[in-house]
Amino acid sequence: LDLDVSCSVIRPTNDFFEVIVERSLREVDGEVVVLRPRELLCKDVECEMSINNVPLYRDDDHLNSIGSKLLGKLYLEKYSDILSFVE
Repeated sequence: LDLDVSCSVIRPTNDFFEVIVERSLREVDGEVVVLRPRELLCKDVECEMSINNVPLYRDDDHLNSIGSKLLGKLYLEKYSDILSFVE
């Protein structure tokens, strides 16, 4: 039984969506923090669906609660000043 199976997916190209989001964010007053899971989960053209064999998603687009916590911890480790603008 081979348990060393990759759970990665091919990184989708969604330029249209990114352009719309970026444009919308420019119109928002105040500071907005944008978290991009791809920055932590994707390498080249593959994106991980799990961390340490723990599934991150409840479906094809939405993090489960454990995945959300794990990704949050990764963000804080990598970008410790992410909330520095909050008073």
